[in-house]
Amino acid sequence: MLSLIEGGVLWLTALVSMGVANDLLAPQGPAVPWELALGRSFAFAVIGVTSLYFADLYDMVTLRRPAAFPERLPYTLALALCLLAALYYLLPALRLGAHVLLPCAAAGVVFLLAVRIALGRSVRRREPERVLLLGDQTLGGRLADAITAKGRGEYLVVGVVALAPDAEGINRQLQKAMQDTTPDRVVVATGDRQAPLPLQQLLQSRLSGVAVEDYVPFYERLAGKIALDRLSPGSVVFGDGFGEARLYTAFSRAVGLIAATFGLLVLAPFMALIAVGIRVTSPGPVFFIHQRVGRHGKPYGLIKLRTMHIADGPHSEWARDNNDRITPLGRVLRRFRIDELPQLINVLKGDMNLVGPRPHPVSNYLMFMERIPHYAFRSVVRPGITGWAQVRYCYANNLEQEIEKMRFDLFYIRNVSIWLDLRVLFETIRIVLRGHEGAIVVDPAIRGQRFGTLS
Repeated sequence: MLSLIEGGVLWLTALVSMGVANDLLAPQGPAVPWELALGRSFAFAVIGVTSLYFADLYDMVTLRRPAAFPERLPYTLALALCLLAALYYLLPALRLGAHVLLPCAAAGVVFLLAVRIALGRSVRRREPERVLLLGDQTLGGRLADAITAKGRGEYLVVGVVALAPDAEGINRQLQKAMQDTTPDRVVVATGDRQAPLPLQQLLQSRLSGVAVEDYVPFYERLAGKIALDRLSPGSVVFGDGFGEARLYTAFSRAVGLIAATFGLLVLAPFMALIAVGIRVTSPGPVFFIHQRVGRHGKPYGLIKLRTMHIADGPHSEWARDNNDRITPLGRVLRRFRIDELPQLINVLKGDMNLVGPRPHPVSNYLMFMERIPHYAFRSVVRPGITGWAQVRYCYANNLEQEIEKMRFDLFYIRNVSIWLDLRVLFETIRIVLRGHEGAIVVDPAIRGQRFGTLS
């Protein structure tokens, strides 16, 4: 909603600036057709909103910090200038003259700052939703961690109510907890599906306006990953998701072909320059071809720009065990994901999509099948150059982190759609431009934090 408001503000600002500039600075010049004026102002607004998005200025945590907008304004303006330069080079008809662009940009910053100040006060005044967790202490603590890491100040855990062995006891405990904490939402988190639940009390709470929700959908919506411990084979077999619709498959394949062809043509000179740098700075081939697991478990050769020195013998696949082999140029290529560009060739060949779970090495496949729950479901879709786990988590350096990434991969597979792919692509571009990983990992100090049981 904020992006629509600010886009409208920038659009109107550009239109007014064009009218004022033409009237004052070029009164005798030819009139700009109204449809061209609308197009130019719309392009300016889209570039502005896109720059704000890539600067993380639509993040809820950022909105709660008054100093965030002025702090990130230089980066936003620099990015907007680069995007406008590229747009005007490709589509000169949309170009705004300097006598329009400069006052338009200045007025846009002033109006956006006013919007941010007004909205920021509203956001900071809004009280977080009070959440009462009912059930298993371990699941409740995990959900509390997710709220702390991903809740963005929208939720506040007011307590955890442990389940009593009898229905009468849990009804009494829940009723007392409801009176003491006055929650806005009750999340039922039970590890034992046979445990008695205070259904009558929960029904009364819902009728009184308190939201009641199961742990699984709340956790998955909040954290953007699957609750593996609550995912049963039956829920996979009979539930929704975990597959691709034919329309989505055809659309993603067509988009992948177009994007890969265009990307290879445009980036060919840049990749040639990088190839020369790789050959000059370290001995070995330019490209690194690695056997990865594709759709339905079929292996294929994934193509990357080489970023490491050649290994003398067998080596670990974990990133942390290969840090000493990364070349100086390779660190830059890996930081900005430039080493992934040759995978556009894999997209053309049909081995990969633009978006999907990242393909794992063939050498790890059997181990992951044995040790990671529901691992086989990663292969029901094509792997991708980027994915939901890549923009939500860090490089995996051990089996525990691979299992954590599996939660994100399954969330993507269950909810796969065109809109989710677009979101992943935008997040990827933002991460590349900012030169960091997309991970938001719970701080170790927070991970150990638990909330007291209410009894």
